Amino acid sequence: MLTLENLDDSTPFVGRHNVETGPVTIINTFVAPEGKTDEVLAAWAADAQYMKDTGNLLAVQLYRGIGGSRLFTNVAVWKSPAALRAAFN
Repeated sequence: MLTLENLDDSTPFVGRHNVETGPVTIINTFVAPEGKTDEVLAAWAADAQYMKDTGNLLAVQLYRGIGGSRLFTNVAVWKSPAALRAAFN
C-alpha cells in the first residue's frame, strides 16, 4: 500500500542502520491512497503496537494534516540503530 523511498541518495535508508549510537529518531511522511485512509490508520496502529511490544520502540506518534488531508507524519524513537534494523528484518 505504501512504498519506502530514499530522499537522500547519498545515504540509503537501510545503510544508516549500520551506525552504532544511542536512541535514533525516524521521521517519515506519507500520503494515504485516496479512499484508503481508514485502512492505513488501522495498519499503522497495528504496526506501532507490534513494534512497541518488542520493547525497542521507545515512543511513536502519528500526525495528520488538517482539513481532511491524507498527509501523515510518523515520528518514532528507537532504542538504537540495531533495534531499528531488527524491526525491518
